Amino acid sequence: MAGTTEELWFMTGVRRTPYANRALYEKWSPFNFVQNWKTPILIVHSQLDYRVDLSEGYQAFTAAKLQGVPAKFCTSPMRATGCCGRATAACGGERCSTGSIST
Repeated sequence: MAGTTEELWFMTGVRRTPYANRALYEKWSPFNFVQNWKTPILIVHSQLDYRVDLSEGYQAFTAAKLQGVPAKFCTSPMRATGCCGRATAACGGERCSTGSIST
């Protein structure tokens, strides 16, 4: 996420840049833990979520599906989630995908 947000505080405030502290970023990278995911996941995301880019949600969704974890991805181009609005677990009116993996 460090490179997908305009908010520099995430890199300069606490953790320093990934270039200056690569070991810390590698230690806590979600990539290291994906193989342990078992619980079904619902990702509610929006193009108005300015701090976490939509691509981050897609990456989590794809990782879950590739691991065989039941996953649903709901996105709304005009509705914010998190601190800027209310996420809706029902995904009413949003575009939702359960995805499919072809092998």
